[in-house]
Amino acid sequence: MILINLEYFRGINYSDEKLFFEKVRIDEWHSSTEILIIDVFEGSLLWPIDNETFDKTKIFYKIVEKYKNKKIFYLCSDLNIVKRIEEWKKNVTFETLNIETICFPLSILINYNLLTEDKINKLNNLDKIKNFIALTSGPKDFRLLTLDQFYKHQYFEYSYVPDFHWDSKAFVTEQGIKEWTVYLKNNFHFKYNKRKLTEIKESSKKIGKDVFNYFLPYENFQTCCDVVLESYFVGPTFITEKTYKEFIFKRPFLLLGSAGINQSLKDLGFELYDEIFDYSFDSENDNFTRLKKFWNQIYRYIDLRPTFFRKILNVLDDKIEYNRKKYIEWYINYALNMPKSVEKILFSQNKKHPIIDYVADETIFEIKKYCEIFK
Repeated sequence: MILINLEYFRGINYSDEKLFFEKVRIDEWHSSTEILIIDVFEGSLLWPIDNETFDKTKIFYKIVEKYKNKKIFYLCSDLNIVKRIEEWKKNVTFETLNIETICFPLSILINYNLLTEDKINKLNNLDKIKNFIALTSGPKDFRLLTLDQFYKHQYFEYSYVPDFHWDSKAFVTEQGIKEWTVYLKNNFHFKYNKRKLTEIKESSKKIGKDVFNYFLPYENFQTCCDVVLESYFVGPTFITEKTYKEFIFKRPFLLLGSAGINQSLKDLGFELYDEIFDYSFDSENDNFTRLKKFWNQIYRYIDLRPTFFRKILNVLDDKIEYNRKKYIEWYINYALNMPKSVEKILFSQNKKHPIIDYVADETIFEIKKYCEIFK
């Protein structure tokens, strides 16, 4: 079977589809009638149901269109891929009956023992001076609207470092809030309200994107609860290190992502913090209504004295411990103990995997076996 690594392609040249097809030439390179497309580090990017802001290359569409007579396996990290691929098929102009989806949502698992648990406990026992904190890099509309809603509040902390984004310039991507700038009520500016926080001593003396991905700033541990604004507000149900860090560092958190993302965490075996938060926003179909319902969960507690809010959150202690153990279980079973032939594909971003390669049928069988639980 032929393997095509979309992550490698995007990393080499994000916008040059001509380069891609010059390199691939599947019909000349191999006689196989089956293709495995790997796309595990972006959830799933599916133009035309995802707009061109999301899927600039439209490369999945173009590969399937060009090789529609072959059997195609699409390996991605989108927990909602079955529903999304069916919608995608209805929006393309060619027959696509030979696509089989495989979901592996754990490709962005990060090491849980970069700090000892004793150190994590000491950090979490710091005095609390704020109620909520939001860490923001990519300036997407739903994130900026959330910062605008709360950034002036005395009990709200935030970082905003758009320079970490790949473009290195502050810009805004459309994430489903039409004419979103009309909802900016408190003058948060996507270029001028940059703000860095304090990296904990064990992580780095210099703030960088890698540190941002693997650690939480010192200020998180002076705050009662984290606000996690995931990579996508519409589109794939995609869980990243933004959420996984919360389990590792034993933090109470409130998560916003694509509709249903909190339910997806529950489906993966994690506990939701429903003693504190009403998660009905998670299933709301209207994007702006969902965003406002999410904000309401912050408004419920943000005016409390942080010492009092911290005591309220103590009811979550057992669930927080359980979620860390569940995360470690996933990490050990999937990131550490799977066959190398499978691991190098499911965690392909960490390897110098070629844009196109062979993959043995037995490897596909093993991949399906590891992914069966995520159907």
